[in-house]
Amino acid sequence: MKKIIILLLFSFFIITRCNIHVDADKGVFLAAYAGTYITLYDASGNKIKTIFTGININGFDFSPDGTRIIIAEGATTSIKIISITGKLIKNIPNTTGMEFPAWSPNGNCFACDFGGNGIYIFDFDGNIIKQITNPANLRKPNWHPSGQYIIASEGSLAYQISVADINNYYAISTTGSDLYPSYSPDGKSIVYCYNSSINTITVDGSNEKTNIHTADPGSCYFSRDGNYIYFIFINMMTEIWKCDIDGNSPTRFAYDPVNNFSYFRLKP
Repeated sequence: MKKIIILLLFSFFIITRCNIHVDADKGVFLAAYAGTYITLYDASGNKIKTIFTGININGFDFSPDGTRIIIAEGATTSIKIISITGKLIKNIPNTTGMEFPAWSPNGNCFACDFGGNGIYIFDFDGNIIKQITNPANLRKPNWHPSGQYIIASEGSLAYQISVADINNYYAISTTGSDLYPSYSPDGKSIVYCYNSSINTITVDGSNEKTNIHTADPGSCYFSRDGNYIYFIFINMMTEIWKCDIDGNSPTRFAYDPVNNFSYFRLKP
């Protein structure tokens, strides 16, 4: 009888621990970088926890399953992978100086920006799979939902580049610069920031429109259902806001009372 009770208690402990872990992972909606740390938020903008501290970060992204985060630490250190709880999983060799990593939709590789000197695609052992240097000076890559294309910016142009054939690309002319372009969930449009506005445009270069005017916007993304746009907004402090895809009903989503947000990502 004593053995049965012990076994039941042990099983309850394991199940409880597992459920807490799963619920914590599912509750994460967004991660934001402010000061020298990354903070996780739920879908209502409530802080869940701070997971990584003490470094300057030049971009990060979630894994497709949302359980890991890839981080670029700047010009002198390599890219690393951490768990969503902040535990170091792996340092990726040969990636010193790489910035703004973007995890591929199939999870097999990642793209990153070599300080404005091209886009590189790596596997997780640090081997270069593709090196995109034409067009030159591309910045801030993001993946098409299909994994077949990468979008990146150079000045006022957003380039859609075929991953299978890197010489197959075309420019989407915009009114912006330093765009932070990213795709809509259906891959038919991009959202980008410029000067004092968040704009959208279809990938064929038509139907460009200003969705909302802000002060000095930063990174911006469609929500996973495509119904909202999340973006950096300066409102006394640099905060994360959201609006619908027509720019209506802008509301503050999350803010840090001490530090300005400089970058964020939505969890898949």
